[in-house]
Amino acid sequence: MKVTGEDLWTEKLAEFYQPMDRITAGPGEDCVHISEIVRREMVVSVDAHYEGTHFTMDIVDLRDIGHRSLALALSDLAAVGATPLTYMVNLEVPEYLTLDNTLEIYKGFEKLNNEYCISPSGGNLVRGPRCGLTIVVIGEVERGKGLLRSKAQEGDLLVVTGDLGRSLAGYEILTQEDLHASLAPDIRNPLIQKFRQPWPRIKDMLYILRLAKVNGAIDITDGLGKDLMRMARMSDVEIVIEEEKLPIHPALAEFSRVTHRDLSSLVLASGEELEVAFTMPPEEFEKIRDLRVPVTVIGEVRTGFAPGVLLRRKGGEEIPIGDLGYDHFEKA
Repeated sequence: MKVTGEDLWTEKLAEFYQPMDRITAGPGEDCVHISEIVRREMVVSVDAHYEGTHFTMDIVDLRDIGHRSLALALSDLAAVGATPLTYMVNLEVPEYLTLDNTLEIYKGFEKLNNEYCISPSGGNLVRGPRCGLTIVVIGEVERGKGLLRSKAQEGDLLVVTGDLGRSLAGYEILTQEDLHASLAPDIRNPLIQKFRQPWPRIKDMLYILRLAKVNGAIDITDGLGKDLMRMARMSDVEIVIEEEKLPIHPALAEFSRVTHRDLSSLVLASGEELEVAFTMPPEEFEKIRDLRVPVTVIGEVRTGFAPGVLLRRKGGEEIPIGDLGYDHFEKA
């Protein structure tokens, strides 16, 4: 009997699944079945990526949509120091997207699938007014060893992976034609790349955790200021960022100069960076100082009268910046 309609779509999308020993039942079943390993525990997170909120079709292609949605979900696993196992996709498909279009979105998963030896093991398919993906990621950590944003401690150094600010700059370039035209390719391309193809720091965090002790951690998805404020509240500490130590890509520095934008504001407010901010004792940082992993000490954790995030300017002035970032429920 010929398969048609929703069953045809489901069958085609299930072709992206790659069998794995730990997955004993995958696509086509009512639930995904995952076998456990002694002394390991599973960690689960969910993330949504919707047209009109996280992207518009005029600034990203279909494969970008797939990559971004999965990368954002996997970044939560990086923040807890987890190894990915699999993921499930709830896909909302508007009338203007065909089956071939939808397959292109799934092809956007492929780089991440190959990097972490994972694949989609199930999900749901529904018609809707706009394109949207809600992805449930499943990973695992050594029992009791998953990182938490609530464990930052007084005296810790504040460390961040990679560089910050490029995602926001890339978004602005893609949404402002005049700005795009005014910038040389060597400036705009690294900024656009970070927005369209962000990359979770899973392998970097696993490498760091093999060598040193990390106390608290959080991934940067809504902006350094806002995300660190969440860590400060959960850990009941005050976090101080040194403005002079913020890791800045040369292309972002040039973007700031050409557009007369405040460089620190770009760095602090930029979301969807997928870098990880984590805290650790000073002696632990010495164990990773000279590794290939790009990490920078940008501040410290201290006890305060109330949880907060402060930026220490070059002259020594400290200003609160915990509200810098993106908030889905805050009116413009």
